[in-house]
Amino acid sequence: PRDIYTQFEAYFVAVVRDDAIAKTKAVENLLCVVPENTEEIPRALTKSVFNHFNYSIFSVAFWFLLLGPLAAVLYRTIAEVHKYAHIKDGGYESMLPSATWVMNVIDWIPMRILALGFALMGDFQQSFAYWIKHVGSGLKQNYNFVQQAGLVSLGVMHESDGSHDMAEIKSALHLVDRTLILMVVVVALVVVGAVIY
Repeated sequence: PRDIYTQFEAYFVAVVRDDAIAKTKAVENLLCVVPENTEEIPRALTKSVFNHFNYSIFSVAFWFLLLGPLAAVLYRTIAEVHKYAHIKDGGYESMLPSATWVMNVIDWIPMRILALGFALMGDFQQSFAYWIKHVGSGLKQNYNFVQQAGLVSLGVMHESDGSHDMAEIKSALHLVDRTLILMVVVVALVVVGAVIY
């Protein structure tokens, strides 16, 4: 997968330079579905940080650690089909319902663990309360669950008013960084424990 940090940096640079063409291109690269209302784009980008992290890193690592390299490759293959099925006139549109269902099934457990990681690395009290309340939500709620868990972990409890859009996106990137560090530490402790035991 492409480096999400580089992609978001392209968006930040375009915003600072007030380059509408570069900004539009960066948004299209980051979002499968671009909101028609431009005011909704920054919040959609914040939510996409959590989706990108799960899709590019967390779920791949989860399935790799659980079932090995074949599972990681299989996850990425299904995820790519799901991604391209969203593109109109891309040739994969007919596969969208089945690809979505499979993605919902294989993402259910990793997304719950990821949301717990967000709670541990963010605003724990609010986000853990959200996690406990919604952890049993259905398969179709996966993306909404992890997005809302990420926002609550950032302390964002309101609709975007446009005043802190870039700061919010950067905070989301920092949150996934901290969660990645937590994941690496947990895996390292498990490996060390297995070696010692």
